Amino acid sequence: MAKTPVVHSANLTVIGNFNPMILTHDFLINVCNFSQLGEPVSQSPKEIGVVSEIVYPKFRWFMDLNRMIVENLGLGELPDFISPKLGIRYLEILPYTPVIAVGINIHAEVSISDPPAFWERFNSPDAFIVALNEFGASAPEIISRRGISETAFLLQDCTFAFNRGSDTRISLRITRQPSNDKVRMDFNHEWRNFATVPAQKLAEIGKIYLDVARELFALTITIWPEVTL
Repeated sequence: MAKTPVVHSANLTVIGNFNPMILTHDFLINVCNFSQLGEPVSQSPKEIGVVSEIVYPKFRWFMDLNRMIVENLGLGELPDFISPKLGIRYLEILPYTPVIAVGINIHAEVSISDPPAFWERFNSPDAFIVALNEFGASAPEIISRRGISETAFLLQDCTFAFNRGSDTRISLRITRQPSNDKVRMDFNHEWRNFATVPAQKLAEIGKIYLDVARELFALTITIWPEVTL
């Protein structure tokens, strides 16, 4: 029913306590061994100690005192989204960095072959809730639905969210595009509670983040059978 998602932007966002003075091109290349970054296109002035930003041809690395963002630039396909692996490796090299939360954000566009059928499921989302339960979701819910007009309730966008485990939250916003045979998908996967075994949790994120996004995108664009509740 759909083609492979075209990814427009994607990033790893980490909330915690950081020292932006450490984030330099030399550190990323010589200590982290991130040779795939290439040469910087631009860098923030070194005199600004509370913020560091380095832009590469295919990556953007930003850090202030409370956030680190590692972003892929010019993405096309989901497997090319490797910035979480780079960010997690950075944190492994600096294991005493206090981490509060980690989020994966993916903004993609997907072509759909039957737009009316696709959008109708979110007007009567019972089958979708059942499908999410089979996906391993806990307490799935449609948290917002916005229509194009009041007279004919055609959905413009829909956002659903669910828990997966005790400290993981996933949300997906689906937005109708002008061409009508495309939808935008804004995916967020958030992990919290890093007080215990943070290294183990970071390693898990590095292993599963692509699979979870891929599976959820595929689930969302699949026509589900009628479900009797």
